[in-house]
Amino acid sequence: MKRLIFFIITLFAILNETHAQKFLDIYRNSKIVSSVKASNVDSLVACMDNGKRTLDFYQDGEVFHHTLAANIDSIKIHNIKNDPLVWLGIVGFNQELYEKSFSVLDKTKTSEFTNFVNGLTRKDGTLLYYGVDQALDMLRDTPFNTQISSVNLITFTDGLDQGSLMMTDRYTTDEQYLAALNDRINSMSVEGLPLTAYSLGLRGNDVSNYTLFQSNLTQLASSPDKAFEVSNMSAVRSRLQEISNQIISVSTKQTISMKIPGQSDGTIIRFTFNGSSATNSSMYIEGTFNLSDRSLRNVTYYGLTSESGNIVQGVQSGIFVTYTFTGLRRTDGSGLIPTNNIRQYYKSASATTWQENSEFSPANNTQTTVNHSGAVIMLVLDCSSSLGSQFSDMQNYANDFIDNVANNAAVVRERPFGNFPQGQVITYNVNGVEFNMVNVVGGTFMMGNDNYWYSKPSHQVTLSDYSIGETEVTQELWYAVMGGNPSNSSGSGQLPMEKLTWNDCQEFITKLNELTGKTFRLPTEAEWEYAARGGILSNGYIYSGSNNIDEVAWYEENSNGITHIVKEKMPNELGLYDMSGNVIEYCQDWFGDYTSSAVVNPTGPSSGTYCVSRGGGCINMKGVCSVYFRGGDFKYTIEGLNGEHYGFRLAQ
Repeated sequence: MKRLIFFIITLFAILNETHAQKFLDIYRNSKIVSSVKASNVDSLVACMDNGKRTLDFYQDGEVFHHTLAANIDSIKIHNIKNDPLVWLGIVGFNQELYEKSFSVLDKTKTSEFTNFVNGLTRKDGTLLYYGVDQALDMLRDTPFNTQISSVNLITFTDGLDQGSLMMTDRYTTDEQYLAALNDRINSMSVEGLPLTAYSLGLRGNDVSNYTLFQSNLTQLASSPDKAFEVSNMSAVRSRLQEISNQIISVSTKQTISMKIPGQSDGTIIRFTFNGSSATNSSMYIEGTFNLSDRSLRNVTYYGLTSESGNIVQGVQSGIFVTYTFTGLRRTDGSGLIPTNNIRQYYKSASATTWQENSEFSPANNTQTTVNHSGAVIMLVLDCSSSLGSQFSDMQNYANDFIDNVANNAAVVRERPFGNFPQGQVITYNVNGVEFNMVNVVGGTFMMGNDNYWYSKPSHQVTLSDYSIGETEVTQELWYAVMGGNPSNSSGSGQLPMEKLTWNDCQEFITKLNELTGKTFRLPTEAEWEYAARGGILSNGYIYSGSNNIDEVAWYEENSNGITHIVKEKMPNELGLYDMSGNVIEYCQDWFGDYTSSAVVNPTGPSSGTYCVSRGGGCINMKGVCSVYFRGGDFKYTIEGLNGEHYGFRLAQ
């Protein structure tokens, strides 16, 4: 194919100092549609390809990114540190309002906001409605001079409104004011975007009108699934972290380029994104190969949306053609699209079955860029005296939220290439019940602890990438797979499964894999400990996520001897819940002595009498809930035990 190169732009002169911090942003209609890390670019080559003008990005003599020139308004170079990603405003309320006007939040400016939160004071009165009203005014009146993709209002309260009717003459009852706020929330548009409103309610001891308290939560949220009544302040922290992750997720788009061999005309190409076969995948891109111009035609997206449309132009290099899909998002909004396990299939026009391209490797044949647009966030915080000693907890957790938003925004934006996004949550559905698996980037760590006889000797372990359950397997999920529930505890489907033997777990996993076509399993002991420690993000805590066990675990001193709903305590560094406490968790391994030698992906002894259990449970003392404590338990049901307080989480 004839190609006419009419200019080459070399980048060394403008990018020779801080490559790792600079990006090339490609704009269309004043919006970023693709972003490329500058340190990966040797040159840009504009060319004529079958009469169409294109722009190719080269690295080490190979095209790794390609786009039609007609789709480009401009290319700008920027330093990530100066990129305004998140706008944050804060309103605190009691008998007064405390307002922090909107300004840009990044990792260098968190103290501006945390100092404001730390300066809030407790007083009588609860101007809940008036505080939300003023927050909506601030959202309406503030000009946001950056590209944004979501507008968010987050309200926390522990009680009922007291005093807002004194601040306005428009309403005579709480119900009228509340209904008016609900109308504003559902009709508000900022920069052309609808408002997403979350509400968190921790019912105080002085709340007698529970119906109105619940109504406050539902009416101050944009939808029922955004309203959360929580039972303790730790749950407030967990919910705030979940909300921050959702906000960042909504603000991201991915560009994925995939290189494949050319095919005969009319061959159907399918890329799957969750490691599944062509027929079982719930997330894929499919198109028909057109030999004349190397394009994919009739492109469809399943489980995904894209800005690339139904015709995607390919770029030829030898026998290979590279296709780039821009503006990709998961339709369920649950996080980034997994790219570590992309598989490519093809089917000729006369074939009836799919053929996998066994030579296709995600590491060698794909490139991924994550683009992040801005988010607007308004925090509305209850500062009333009724919070008592929990007021300082509220301040700390609000500040944790601020830090998490700032850090996550930077992490997403500064990680344009990579095959296994750390901490990415992948959602699965079985018989109508969803559960989450969290990606864990492999690495090397010191397993065990030489100070305790049961975890000696400490030794070096290297693990490959894997995923692990965000929570212990819940009773809801167990029932969806097994059709029964042997647990002693009851009252909520979100309680962890317990009263299980190791064999019970294996039976469940077998049926789950049959239903989903996946390869779930129990984690190995090494995988469990690495994840509990926080993987490559580990802060070296004694318990999974904290040195203060009460923040992360249900154990003998705070559980009343019973299991609790998952995700009520803080997660660890990877976003995993209840790895310390709640139920004791089975691992795949037989119990055996550790080696002192360095090992890679260990699976424990090949045989034995006991299986490994980890994490401790609601009936155990602190030490048993540490990240390094090892338990050994019968693989089979024994009379008098029946796996009481034993559960598990999945791995893959």
